[in-house]
Amino acid sequence: MTIGLLLSVFSIVNALTHLHLSRTNRLTLSIWSTIIMFAFAIDNIIRVFSNADIESSYFSDGLYISLQYFLMGVSAVYIMQNYMLLAAFLPSKNGDYKKTLKKTRKATLTDTRTNK
Repeated sequence: MTIGLLLSVFSIVNALTHLHLSRTNRLTLSIWSTIIMFAFAIDNIIRVFSNADIESSYFSDGLYISLQYFLMGVSAVYIMQNYMLLAAFLPSKNGDYKKTLKKTRKATLTDTRTNK
C-alpha cells in the first residue's frame, strides 16, 4: 500500500514538473505503469465476467458493461504491446545475443522516436 502510494506520488510529480528523466526514472515509471495497467486489466476481466447478460439488463447497465469491455480491450492492447517490446529483448537459443541486442535497441529507439 505504501509503495503504491509513493510510486503514485512519484508519477504525479514527474508528470506535472520538468524534472530530468534519467534512465532509472523512466524505467521506474514504465514498470509502474505496466503494473497498474495489468491490475486494471485483471479488475476489468473479473468485472466483465461477473456481469449479467447485456440483453437482459437495462440500457444504462448495458452501457456500463460495454464500457467495461472497452476498458478490458484497451488494457489488453497495452499489455500485449509491453509484452512484445520485452520479448524482443529475450535472447534466441542459437543466436549471438550481443549483436541481436544492439539491433533490437537500435530498432526500438528508432521506432519510439518516429512514433511507429
